[in-house]
Amino acid sequence: MDFAIMSLPRSGSHMLMSALHSHPEITMTGELRMKEKFPLPASEGLLRGCICPSYNLPVPVGISASTPIIFLLRDLQDINRSNYHQHLAPAPVEDITPPKSRLSYLYNRFVMMEEFMESRTAPKLVIWYDELCGNNDARILHRSAEICYFLGVHEQPLRPLTYKPT
Repeated sequence: MDFAIMSLPRSGSHMLMSALHSHPEITMTGELRMKEKFPLPASEGLLRGCICPSYNLPVPVGISASTPIIFLLRDLQDINRSNYHQHLAPAPVEDITPPKSRLSYLYNRFVMMEEFMESRTAPKLVIWYDELCGNNDARILHRSAEICYFLGVHEQPLRPLTYKPT
C-alpha cells in the first residue's frame, strides 16, 4: 500500500475512504484483513490506499514502517454514543446510556493508537472527525486540499461516494 487510514470505529474511515476513492489518482482497497463491507466501484488510480483499523494494533499487519498514514481521531464519548446508538440500541437514543465498559475499551484502543502514532517516523497526517465534517455536512470533506497535498495528488474537493449527515 502507498498509504493507509487508521482510526477507531465510527471515526469516519469509510467516509474518507470513499472520498479518496472518488479521486482519479487514488484507488482504495478497503480494510486490511477483512472482506469489504462497502464495495467500491472500479478505479484506475495509481496510488493505492487502505484502511488499517485500530484493532490491528500494536503491530499492524500489512503496513510497513515507511507507509504514510492518515490518522482519524474522534471524541471517545461521541464514538461511544454513535456506536451504541447505531448498532446496539433497541430504544430511542435519548433513553439509552452507553455502557462504561465500551468507553473503557475505546480509551485503551485510543492509547494504543496514540502510542503507535507517536512512534512513527513515516509521514503522518492527523485529522479530527469534526474537522472533516465541519458543520455536520460531509458532502465535501473539509481539509480536502491538505489531504491531497499530503498524498501528493492534484488538489480537488473530496466527495464521499455516499454520506450520512452526522
